[in-house]
Amino acid sequence: MFVRQKLGLLLLLAAAALPGYCRQNSHADSLFSIDGSVRDISDQHGMENIRVDLKQPDGSPVSSTFTKDNGVFEFMGIANGEYLLEVNAQDYEPLDQSVEIKNDGRRGVSLLLTRALILLNSNTRGAVISAHQLSVPRKAQDEFNKGMNLLYAKTDYRGAIAQFQRAIKDFPTYYEAYALEGTSYQSLGEMPSAEEALRKAVDLSSGKYSEALYLLSALLLNAKRYQEAATLARKCVEVDTSSWQGPFELARALFGLQQFDEAEKSANLAREKNPDYPDVHILLANIHIARRDFPLLAADLDAYLKISPNGPDVDWVRQTQERMQEARKQQEEMDARKNARAKAHAGGQNQDGTDASDSDEPDASDLPPLPPPTPTNP
Repeated sequence: MFVRQKLGLLLLLAAAALPGYCRQNSHADSLFSIDGSVRDISDQHGMENIRVDLKQPDGSPVSSTFTKDNGVFEFMGIANGEYLLEVNAQDYEPLDQSVEIKNDGRRGVSLLLTRALILLNSNTRGAVISAHQLSVPRKAQDEFNKGMNLLYAKTDYRGAIAQFQRAIKDFPTYYEAYALEGTSYQSLGEMPSAEEALRKAVDLSSGKYSEALYLLSALLLNAKRYQEAATLARKCVEVDTSSWQGPFELARALFGLQQFDEAEKSANLAREKNPDYPDVHILLANIHIARRDFPLLAADLDAYLKISPNGPDVDWVRQTQERMQEARKQQEEMDARKNARAKAHAGGQNQDGTDASDSDEPDASDLPPLPPPTPTNP
């Protein structure tokens, strides 16, 4: 799995942007969450109001939910075990995908729906937006689906790579397969191979495949190649206006470039599109630490705890709250001393009898800085 660092002097690894990514959690008896998105595989637009069913492997129902306007869904309070995600959307092929909860949540699960062939051939818009997917041979599609299962459900990255490469051999312009091949390499820590595959996906799609754009942006961010990452993230925002991953990755890149005002704008946009994604609140918290903005930082931390009370970042959040309370107390004490000096100055002396003009108390009108978050590993 990837090393993940919180934003301070170091950047977050984009968990939402990396399908199949999960973090370790030492609390095996805790409840976890499964989140992801439902998208049309042909043009990657998020699909609103699509029912997603969570079931036991034998088909017994566990829970159901509906996607939001950007295709995002989430199940909370899920215990360890194997599950099945099912989607049966009108005019699309049925989809089921296995997921496993093993002392950790599952973030960024991608459910990619394929339009039913009869619909694709019956209207102009469907035929146009699905021309690429329609041209994929059945054998290549089957190999691609096997690769997704190995990547997401089994975390068998080598096996997934082999399947994606078979799909690419049968269909050389299969940019979706290149993108997930890159994700698999990144999961193995083989970054040069991951970058090569993701760049191939971007090139083959003429820069129109948003998933490849934000995945490559995330990879470059981990290498601190902030300017390159920002360029790709901006392109993702242009290509897919419904995506929250593009603004999220752009905010991370701008943070790395220390453009905090612009980073905040992009992070807020990502939050508007996916307010229930915990890491966007961690990102905003780090931006507000950099800007020394206590009120907004407090709101960020509270929002994270509300969304993910048992999440992997909860210890850091609570420690930051404690630091902030200490800083507020210090601020109040400094303000009280300043007020006392001001009153004494009107009388010509400090309370200790010294000349008020000789006081060297520092100006505490600004917020005291917080220490940056410390890096953590999974």
